[in-house]
Amino acid sequence: MACRAFFGLFAIWTTLVLHNAMAAPITSFSLSGGAETGEYYMDIMLGNPPQNLSVQIDTGVSGIAVPSLECVRNRPPASTSCIRGYNSTHSFTYNPILCGQPPSSYCDSCSVAGVCQFRYTFLDGTMILGSYVTDSLLFEGLTFDNITFQTFDAASSKFQPTEIDGILGLGPPQNGPMSSVFDRWSSVPGTPKVFSLCLGEFGGQMVFGGSNPSFIGGDLMTVTLLEDSSLQSDPQYAIEVRDVTVAGTSVMPPKTPTTTTTNAFLSTSDQYLQVPTNVFESIRSTFENIFCPKIGQNDISVGGVGGIVGVCGKQTFFEGYCFVLEDDVFSLFPDIALVLNEQVSLVLPPSNYFVDFQGRSCLALERSSLPSIVIGTRIMQEYYTIYQRDQRKVSFAKAANCSGAVYTASYMSGDAQSNTVGKTLSHPFALRVTSINDGQPVAGLQIRFAVVDMVTESGVWSGSSFGEAYGHLSPEVAITDSNGVAQTYLTLGSKTGKVVVSADIPLCLNHVVFSANAQLSVVWPVMWCLSIAALLVALGALNWRHIQTKNLRGQMRTNIIGPDSHELETGPSRDKKEEYSSDEEGDSEGDPDGEGGRMLPGRVKRPTSSSRFSWKSIQKWWRKMRRASYEKMIN
Repeated sequence: MACRAFFGLFAIWTTLVLHNAMAAPITSFSLSGGAETGEYYMDIMLGNPPQNLSVQIDTGVSGIAVPSLECVRNRPPASTSCIRGYNSTHSFTYNPILCGQPPSSYCDSCSVAGVCQFRYTFLDGTMILGSYVTDSLLFEGLTFDNITFQTFDAASSKFQPTEIDGILGLGPPQNGPMSSVFDRWSSVPGTPKVFSLCLGEFGGQMVFGGSNPSFIGGDLMTVTLLEDSSLQSDPQYAIEVRDVTVAGTSVMPPKTPTTTTTNAFLSTSDQYLQVPTNVFESIRSTFENIFCPKIGQNDISVGGVGGIVGVCGKQTFFEGYCFVLEDDVFSLFPDIALVLNEQVSLVLPPSNYFVDFQGRSCLALERSSLPSIVIGTRIMQEYYTIYQRDQRKVSFAKAANCSGAVYTASYMSGDAQSNTVGKTLSHPFALRVTSINDGQPVAGLQIRFAVVDMVTESGVWSGSSFGEAYGHLSPEVAITDSNGVAQTYLTLGSKTGKVVVSADIPLCLNHVVFSANAQLSVVWPVMWCLSIAALLVALGALNWRHIQTKNLRGQMRTNIIGPDSHELETGPSRDKKEEYSSDEEGDSEGDPDGEGGRMLPGRVKRPTSSSRFSWKSIQKWWRKMRRASYEKMIN
């Protein structure tokens, strides 16, 4: 009896050991890409001999889709799709799926050669069409024979990847000829049907078979995946969202007996958070109520008159515009939360619903064409996500060590300076780069500086609009020294306002943005006022001299030809000849006979005291004129 029990326990132990030995071990894969493009991808090898292609991980589809050689040949010159493709003629293990053969029941059409063809449209409207094929697959040391995948011969204009060739699906199993790589990997008995994604700013990690505790930076929050959650016949990882809040205020439309919740789909092929239009507009209104002053209220803005820049006015984040947000302004933006249930909420700080683009902040929030919410990679960067396919659950935890960043940067000097337009700032813009691992300075790193914006009274202008009218940097590319310091000097341009300079640091955890104020010199207004005053004095002097000259000419005319009728003084009639009294100075000199010279009637009007000529000088001039006239009469 004891022996029978012993052999029974031994048999169970042997079965468990063999079962666990057969199970695939937990396997980690490094992902390239990052937050800038929202694409996370890896390299795979298709065919024999293997052909290298880059594929984006996508939780919204199940299989693999790569461009064919036909797609590469027909690629438009400006397109970024079909740069590389799978060449079936170069693979010894390639086999097409023919119409009439299993699983040809899923064919959308058949080619002239009888090959099973497909036509597929993604959620964003992107469409691909091509053929089903089978071939060998190799990636990260794993080999899969006769795996079925799609090769597309054409793609719509919306399919414009930046760094990828195709797609590697991680979605739930679908009713079709294709199976995902994860399904093939987890088909080994005893292998947990669990995978996890840690998406960072510069790359990430994908784990098959479980999770990595080093990526978990907080409590695990687990929710149940919805049943029968399909879009366009494709099963999705969908969860229930009961509410969306901004600063604690609900922005969801009023609930009805039939719509108490909203579905949310987890999609690594989408970058931004997408919400229905009514929720999007409600978020906009809530932001405006927080940041935009009403009539009669004080302006609360830090970013300019009329409210926070990018929220108030005609050009805002919600229309797709991007703006420079200083740290003190950025910190004012509230959290957005997706409330999944009473215990679980995905809280998004501003750093997760804004994305940096060349030193400017852009809103990582879009209107969805669906009545559902789409949770993209921007949110998943905040949370380490664990997909438990066998239990139909998904867990979230604050992500740790997912960024992929190697360096961190800090300000050294030069920020917030002021100087006159056209002048070089007194101090350089300087920053310091250190290693995240040990905090030591990093030497020999290339830093690219660029003028990205000009903030004026009339608005915010892109630094590329007017070139060096905003300013010139020297050097534009700097190399960090042995202390990890890189610096550049800014020469202000001809425009006044705040100049914003961004530092592009590769693999850096944080962004560094400098600013400087370009202003008119204090001397210029003074010189302008003095110039205007001098001009007015000169004009006044010319006018005064003109008036005095005119008066003098009038006096001389009166002395020679007599006054005008309005200048005659009251006295005897003009017909009666008048004589000057004999006691006037000069009578004896001008009339030796003592009879008095003959004169035109009238009297000389004494010049006013404001005349620049004295009365004696006029008398002297008059005596000369009388002598000349007398001599002419005698002769």
